[in-house]
Amino acid sequence: MLSLGQSPKDISHSLGVTTAVVHYVKNSHIGKRELGLIQGARNGSAIEISNQIQELAPEALDTLERLMKDDEESPDTLRAKIAMDVLDRAGHGAVKKQVSLHQNLSKEDINNIKQRAKDIGEDIGLVVDAEIIET
Repeated sequence: MLSLGQSPKDISHSLGVTTAVVHYVKNSHIGKRELGLIQGARNGSAIEISNQIQELAPEALDTLERLMKDDEESPDTLRAKIAMDVLDRAGHGAVKKQVSLHQNLSKEDINNIKQRAKDIGEDIGLVVDAEIIET
């Protein structure tokens, strides 16, 4: 479960044990060894898949080139899509516009924003008055 990216909290909930138990097993010698073996197997599998993709890449490129250039029966939309993908991968993709807005806020501005958020929270019932009792 850890090797799949689940958090110790989620694992403890699924197994009906405490989070401390999950941490204990995870950090134990056996737990570390087993987790390492699982991750090593996953890494080996990923490397194998990567190698297969590398082996198929020239054939895939030939197929794309044939569809784009030689196959008159391919729809123009498919040929255009292939051409765009090739250009994109070659570093000549469409221009992506990004707009950034920067503004300096004063302490008063920040306090006003906080107050508005609190007022909205109270209006919709997310914020309630509470008394803190320290023991």
